[in-house]
Amino acid sequence: MVGHKLETLVSEELSAGQHLERWDAANYESGIYFYQLRINNFTQRNKIILKKGSGK
Repeated sequence: MVGHKLETLVSEELSAGQHLERWDAANYESGIYFYQLRINNFTQRNKIILKKGSGK
């Protein structure tokens, strides 16, 4: 699968605990997007399916 990085939401070391980061997808088309979470030596990749309505 070919793609490119769109945004970096967080690029800093955070304290232990829960953290919430919102992705504003207003400027993106419907489609499948992937995100990557990296914590020390652990990396997780998942997909987000963005489906925008017709606005009607």
